[in-house]
Amino acid sequence: MLVQSRDEMIQPAPVSIAPLKAGATKPRKIPLSDIVIDEALIPNKPTQWFDNWRDPRPLPTTAQVRAALEIGHGGTAKVSHFPDLKLVVKFGRSERVPISEGQALWILRQYTNIPVPTVYGWCIDDTETFIYMERIEGETLTTRWRGLKPDQKLSVLAQLAEIVSTLRHVKPKGKTYVGSLCREPIKDQVWLNVPGPAPGPLNTTAEFNDTFWRLADSLPGFPDHSYFVDVRRALPDNAPINLTHTDIYPDNILVSFDPERPKIVGVVDWSECGWYPDYWEYVKAGSPEFNSDWDDCLPIWLGNYQTQKDAYEAYEVTGY
Repeated sequence: MLVQSRDEMIQPAPVSIAPLKAGATKPRKIPLSDIVIDEALIPNKPTQWFDNWRDPRPLPTTAQVRAALEIGHGGTAKVSHFPDLKLVVKFGRSERVPISEGQALWILRQYTNIPVPTVYGWCIDDTETFIYMERIEGETLTTRWRGLKPDQKLSVLAQLAEIVSTLRHVKPKGKTYVGSLCREPIKDQVWLNVPGPAPGPLNTTAEFNDTFWRLADSLPGFPDHSYFVDVRRALPDNAPINLTHTDIYPDNILVSFDPERPKIVGVVDWSECGWYPDYWEYVKAGSPEFNSDWDDCLPIWLGNYQTQKDAYEAYEVTGY
């Protein structure tokens, strides 16, 4: 069964962050009790509504959601905003908007203190999944980061460290595995455009490492085999498996409008969430197009997995 509600959790101790500079060390570990999830009890119906919508007005229909889509926001994963309802609806084809995103929000709201939108439910219409969730008021960290003072950046990084520590204490009941929630195949975008079914669930980190590098080695532009052998060795086969967002970068982090004390009020876009080796959060959190000191700060709140990041970049050179 699901155990330990968010009110029963041991509250995280304050995080001590080293000065914001090159070579800064990772924060100390935050003492938390493990939160064990029986995934058999996670809502998994194609259409699922929760009894938590408090507005007397009904939720918009899927037709209304499609009609409300802003021009210029019709990508593979689409988002319609309903500010007066304090509602956001994310929708798209199931490979881009899986119900596992709604499941992740449900778990995290129920059993952790991680700031994520309340999920009101989801449904499938035609070939598209619709996830109805709370609209969190805030601005992206992308917008705020460059204007923050060093002590403000440290505060944000400390909050991120607490979030990641909490994630890493969420455990599946039974044997760990690599894959999406409820022992489903991997939904990370690395495999999104690869022909054939997505891999997983996989039993071990070693299986994941081998699967990832078989993919990379098969793509045009991957370095020669001798180089491949070296970078494969950089991925530790004994890395623990943790609950992972896989895309924590500034666009997916919402902060308060407070000009002096920025607070993380929401972490969004959990479409790729699942169980992955601990280094995976680090290698996926970089944002080279952000053109700031963000990547330099990753070790401060995630620990230092730069060796694994360097290996991952060998995959990125394929341009796939």
